[in-house]
Amino acid sequence: MGTTQVTDATLDAMSPVAVARFGVRAIPNLVLVRSGRVAEQIVGAVPRARLVEAIERALCA
Repeated sequence: MGTTQVTDATLDAMSPVAVARFGVRAIPNLVLVRSGRVAEQIVGAVPRARLVEAIERALCA
């Protein structure tokens, strides 16, 4: 089994490369990356169940 890394980043004018790379246009914005590629991206406030489903899909993919 592989490893999982969780990172919290504040993206603003100081990090335009990351904002552009992940297409961040609004916050909150959750980007799940697997093997260097975006597995899923969730924009806006969503129910906990939606977050859990997305994380499980990304981990099991």
